This record gives sequence, structure tokens and C-alpha cells, in this order.
Amino acid sequence: MENEKTFEHQLENWLQEVLQKGNEYGQQIGLDFYPFQCPYKSLKANVDLMIIAANPGGEGGFFERKTIYELFNGGKQNAYIAEANNPIWKINKPVLEMFSSENLRKILEDAIIMNVMYFNSKWVNSLRKYDKDSVAKATKFCTEKTKEFIDIIKPKAVLLLGKKAPEWLGIRFLPQNSILQSVDNKPITNMMWKVENNGTPYYIIHHPSPSAQTVRFNFGEKRVNLYAKKAKFEEIFSEEDNSHTEEKYNEAGVLIEKKYYFDNKLHQQVFNKFGKRVESNMYKDGQLDSSIKTEYDDRQRYIKTIVSYANGDIRECLYFYKNDDDTEEYKFEDYMNGQFKGEWTYEKDADGNLYCSTKRNASGQIEQKCFFDKNGKKLEEKYEIKK
Repeated sequence: MENEKTFEHQLENWLQEVLQKGNEYGQQIGLDFYPFQCPYKSLKANVDLMIIAANPGGEGGFFERKTIYELFNGGKQNAYIAEANNPIWKINKPVLEMFSSENLRKILEDAIIMNVMYFNSKWVNSLRKYDKDSVAKATKFCTEKTKEFIDIIKPKAVLLLGKKAPEWLGIRFLPQNSILQSVDNKPITNMMWKVENNGTPYYIIHHPSPSAQTVRFNFGEKRVNLYAKKAKFEEIFSEEDNSHTEEKYNEAGVLIEKKYYFDNKLHQQVFNKFGKRVESNMYKDGQLDSSIKTEYDDRQRYIKTIVSYANGDIRECLYFYKNDDDTEEYKFEDYMNGQFKGEWTYEKDADGNLYCSTKRNASGQIEQKCFFDKNGKKLEEKYEIKK
């Protein structure tokens, strides 16, 4: 009982301070603020999951909030679930899919959902156009209060969306902290990390937005990466975890094979002597379902991926080229029943930013060409074959 009173007292003080300072900084900057995208009832000690993003979207002007209950979204459900049928809000769709199983859905329904920075802006970088000193003070306040809130709640797990949230919270994650890699036909990329901070596990994933930089992890071809994340969360939060992993090493201690068993599926990964993944096979009910083979050059630089069905028919191919000026080019070939149907070419500048994509049909004719700015926003779209 004493612990409950202490928790309620700490929580009340935290909310009152955020309300007071939020109004103060909001008036100085000229922006609306709200820390939470969940109802007040979600704020329970030792909650199974706390989801934290960078900051709220939109860019509404300052609105004075008079009570602590105005720091939350209205309604009985969190925003991800309440806005499930909203076609405009895209970022909740991958989260809903990742937590769509019966067990995970309950965890999502009860989760605390909030942002590190409480002041809304269309993009994180949009905050730069406001008073620099006020934004810096507000950012420091929000960051420290979010850390304090985590200490009060003591969640069993924290999920951080995107790279900015962990950066603001001082959660450092490295390649060796990766617990899940991409399984699509594109270059192998880490897409989930786990670190421990003060005894709490933090899971970091790419932001669930449809931007050019993150689309493959959330909305990509057949959404295989999204389903891989879902399977991983099922493993993490499973009440009766029947999944397990087997690893095999060579005499030099290098990992050469890893097998993930979950439900009636097996995901087998094979690595070369340099630790590079060269094969990824999916089995269902003991039968090969699909296969991904990856090739590297003599310097172990990625050059090619082939995705095929169990019968050997090619489904997709991806090629990578690095030019002398450090620009990059990816070519994606699409197949149907083993027959070539067309290709997409993606060109990136020396900083890794996508600036052009080209679609060609099976005859090599250009059907579509798109140009992008450095934020991945489409600037221009051309159709060279009239449909």
C-alpha cells in the first residue's frame, strides 16, 4: 500500500510539473504540446510495454492545457488503435501489424505510448525554425522528464521508434546489439536492436513511416521484414515461448549457421567464413518455402541477392553497384513464374540519399522516373510510356 501511495505521489508531481513547464515553453515557442498518445488509465507501474517515439506530428499553435488530463489523447484507447482506420495516419499501421496476434494485441492495448519531445512539429528538424534557445531548453526538459517518467513507471520493456528517440534519451546501440536482420531481397541490414539500461530492456526499430529510408522495413515487398519483426516480438513477449535458436560455429569460432524455430516454421541462415550471410531459407511444416541467396565480391562487398521459390523459380533479384564518385545504384528485378517482368533502379548520392528511381518494363523501356529531395520526399514523377 505504501508503494502504491509513493507511485501515485511521484506520478502526480511529474504530471503537474510537465503541465506547468509545458505551458511555459509552449507559449515561448508557439507550439502545442502533449507527452502521451494513450489515455490516463494506461499509466500503471511495471506496465508490460512502453512505446516511445521522437515527437508528435502536426504543427499546431500553442494551446494552454489547464489540467493534467489534457496531456493525454481523448477516448478510451491509445492513438494507434483508435486511429486504426484513419487512412491519413500511416505510422500506426506497421505497429498494429507487428502487435496483431492475440497476446501482442493485449500488450499494445495496455501499453503506455508517448514521445521524448512533447512539442509537435511536422518533422523533428522543423523545430529548428523556432527560437533556438527556447527549443534547446524545452528539449532538455522533455528529455530529462521522460527519463524520470521511465524510472517512475519501471516498465518491463521499452520500444523506441526511430533513431532520434534513443539519441535524445542517451540510449546507445551498436551493430553488435542487433537481434534481428532484414529478410527481404535487399542488402542485409540490422532492423532491431536490444540494449539494457538500468535493468530495463530497450528495443529499437526503424521509425514506422513510409519514408524512402524506412519503407522497406514497414511497407516493403510482401512486408516480409514487418512479419519478421512481428515474429520477433511474439518470441519476446510470448507467455509460453516454444521458440529457440541453434547456432553452429567453425573451428575459428566464426558463426556459419543459425536456425530460428518458431511455431511450425524454421528460418535457417548460412554465413561464409567472413561472417557474411550468404543464404536465408524459410521452411514451413518441414518443407522449403522460399530461399534468399546473397553474393559478395572479393572484398566482401555486397553485389547481388536472388530470391526464389521452393521449386527454384526466381521471384526477385537485387544488384548493387558502387561508382567511382561514391554514388550508389540498386537494381531490383521482378519475376513472375520464373519469367522476367521488369525492373526498378534506385540511385543514391554519396551521402546515401535516394535521389532518383527508374522503372523499366521487360523490354527495357522506361515506364516511370521519379526524383527525390534529401529527405526522401518525391519532387517529380515522369511517365515515358503512356498508359
